[in-house]
Amino acid sequence: MRRTFKSLSVCDKISSMKKFKQVLSIYLVFMGLFISFNSFALVDLNLGTYVSSFNQVQVNTSGQTRTFSFTPYFGVGADFELWGPIYFHPEFGLIKYTDTQTNYEKQEIFLHYNFDYQLSTSLTPRFGLTTHWLQIKGKGGKKKMNNGSGYATFDSPAVTTTSYFTTLNLGLKADISPIYYLRFDFLLNDWKDISQASYNYLLTLNRFW
Repeated sequence: MRRTFKSLSVCDKISSMKKFKQVLSIYLVFMGLFISFNSFALVDLNLGTYVSSFNQVQVNTSGQTRTFSFTPYFGVGADFELWGPIYFHPEFGLIKYTDTQTNYEKQEIFLHYNFDYQLSTSLTPRFGLTTHWLQIKGKGGKKKMNNGSGYATFDSPAVTTTSYFTTLNLGLKADISPIYYLRFDFLLNDWKDISQASYNYLLTLNRFW
């Protein structure tokens, strides 16, 4: 599903936040109830980095594109055994972008819905969907930018934009001990139109509790 950004009025911001909080509350209550009534549930904590627009964003004047960046990711999830080697793994994740300029802030919340298939004792392929809530908050002020022939000062907007979108996920988990595992998730945005797709990935170290 394509990202849709829009500037929000005060009323829109309140309404948007209320809707998201409702969805988040339902999601967390669902996870809590599932854990309470499922004796096979395993809770895990996840730390890592999220790389957006892989190999699609130019990062310098020589034409190099972004293939890796450190954007801290923190997540809390749970493994629920469904049947045989198949597990349901919902997860709540949060990142706050650290590579932004001083005149704006950027944060993103993830609601993951993935299914794991335990292929062997150490490798687990996974697939599913993720709902993203991306917010960019402008602080206003001035910013000096290159205008092609030199540098000029431009106004920075003091507005907040919010985007909701869904990604298709493919990933792999690799156990490194009984309680620790590594995970790679490939998140594809706009999968219905590959020519317009955005490629992202999540790399995490995870611990069961």
